Amino acid sequence: MSSPLDQSEVEALMAAIQEGRVAAEPGSPAGAPVIGYDLTSQDRIIRGQMPTLDSIDDRIASLFSGAIAARTRLDIRAVATPATLMKFIDVSGLLAPPAIVGLLTLGAGHGLGIVTLDASLAKSLVAGSLGDRKARSDAAPEAGAKTELTSVERVVLKHLVTLFADAMATSWSDILAFKPELMRWEGDPRMAMVAAPTDLAILCAFDLSGAATGRLQVVIPY
Repeated sequence: MSSPLDQSEVEALMAAIQEGRVAAEPGSPAGAPVIGYDLTSQDRIIRGQMPTLDSIDDRIASLFSGAIAARTRLDIRAVATPATLMKFIDVSGLLAPPAIVGLLTLGAGHGLGIVTLDASLAKSLVAGSLGDRKARSDAAPEAGAKTELTSVERVVLKHLVTLFADAMATSWSDILAFKPELMRWEGDPRMAMVAAPTDLAILCAFDLSGAATGRLQVVIPY
């Protein structure tokens, strides 16, 4: 598309702009302060909902519900809550005792994640897996009370979390080749911080109800 101005008019306009003889557009904030922006900043902000991620979490909840109900033979249902974005420094509050904390490897090239379970939920799931038909435990440990897992509890919980990891891998398969696997249970929350405090993380929470009640949460570095 050709310019509506000829060369002499363009040169005259440029000269007027350089000399300040062309007025600012109406409504322009003349003399507005300049705000600096750090292009190297890693602080990214996402506003609004994440419907695709919430849809993936709903599928994880559905697959996990069927798998854990079949494994424990108890009526246990999992429901996903909307995913949230937060900084890792805020994640530390979720890892404090009596929460049960585990480190996940997400597969080659995808780094590490964190999984947490309410202590009462973990006890109920272990009891149900070992044949206790009245596995539900509504007694919540006191805040700050450290929960020590026995070797048997660690093995049983690892197997149950593997069911969740399989559901996660299946649900993410069309988007990312996640291969989640529990590496270890971590007794010290400080050893479970898999990223810098200022880095962002996606928190996916799943509420379990029925014969075992509580919350399972997964933290994935953004």
